[in-house]
Amino acid sequence: MIGFTPNAVYNDVKSLYPCSIVATRALCIDGIEACDSKELAVNGDLNEKRFGWVLGTFETYNDLWGLPIHAKNVTYVTGQVTGFYHTFDIAAAKAKIINVCKAYKPIWCFDRLEAHAKFARMLSKRIEGELDVRQARFAKAVLNSTYGKLGQSHPEAVTTNHPAFSTVLAHSHLVMSKLFDKCPSNILGMDTDSIFSQTDMSGTYGYLSDGEHSIPLIMEAKGKGDLAMFRAKTYMLRQEGKPIRVYGRHVWHYFIEDYLGLWERRDFPFWTRIEVKHTLKTRNREALKLPLGFWSEKPVKLTKEKISDLLEADNKRERLTYDSFALFQQRRSMRSQTYTINDAMFTTEVEYPSKSHEKFPMLNVDVWLRASRMRTQGPNQ
Repeated sequence: MIGFTPNAVYNDVKSLYPCSIVATRALCIDGIEACDSKELAVNGDLNEKRFGWVLGTFETYNDLWGLPIHAKNVTYVTGQVTGFYHTFDIAAAKAKIINVCKAYKPIWCFDRLEAHAKFARMLSKRIEGELDVRQARFAKAVLNSTYGKLGQSHPEAVTTNHPAFSTVLAHSHLVMSKLFDKCPSNILGMDTDSIFSQTDMSGTYGYLSDGEHSIPLIMEAKGKGDLAMFRAKTYMLRQEGKPIRVYGRHVWHYFIEDYLGLWERRDFPFWTRIEVKHTLKTRNREALKLPLGFWSEKPVKLTKEKISDLLEADNKRERLTYDSFALFQQRRSMRSQTYTINDAMFTTEVEYPSKSHEKFPMLNVDVWLRASRMRTQGPNQ
């Protein structure tokens, strides 16, 4: 839902990725191996341990959570889709398995159980509020960065573990999909671990368990008010008479005050500022004139057309209009719907299949299998 919606609630899942790491024992995953598809289970159980990956054809008509395809951007679609999917992703999409070509299950390294247990205890103490301020900040940094280190790919690190990363991500998708089902009002949108709706969903939604540790799945209302939803990770939630605390500004690189000021602004164009920084990766000519590590402010003139282009809704879903800023100014909103796989293939903006993924998914499978053999046999085997 893009544009303006009154009386919205920002519902946040507490420590979503760390909870998924514990529930799946992802830190103990050491690779993948081929298996019979009957060894895997596809269901809505968040504590299911018979998970894995399936290469095959699947069918889903779940408009809120389809199956992801690797187009120009990761796009969720409905219909009959052929691809390589985690069983948790298949369950999240409520997909029916039409055909199975190959199936894979995780290889476990239980020498890492001690590290897993330490991670689970740290998460439990943080969620239960048993840490002081300093300890809580340290725990948050460790817990939240672990998922990212599992998926680090540019460059890969010694901590990189793509099967584990895939499992955590797919499990988090299933968590969010099930929470969508529990929301009694319309889903207005979402961020990575949160749901925008017109219902306060605060509460505990069961427990995630690895068989030894149990972690409560908690949702908290982090904000209420009128919602301006522009595109993914670009939104604002405002309560009359109060400063804006809940917002995302992924595509807005100018001064934050001017972004928040869009609520009342009617005069265009206007002048704002952008920081020009000289870093090791800087290619901007103006920034290269500065000493390394220095920055300056550059004035920028923003027209209404430029802002509309900047805040334009993404094309991951089908919409009648993508001009979210115009809808916001008119204090209107507009719903969207998931592309069918057939529509995605013939929609230029989606760019599916993407040229960069022509060899997907078998390229990923081959890399994962190679990495698994390297870990178990050594580099010279």
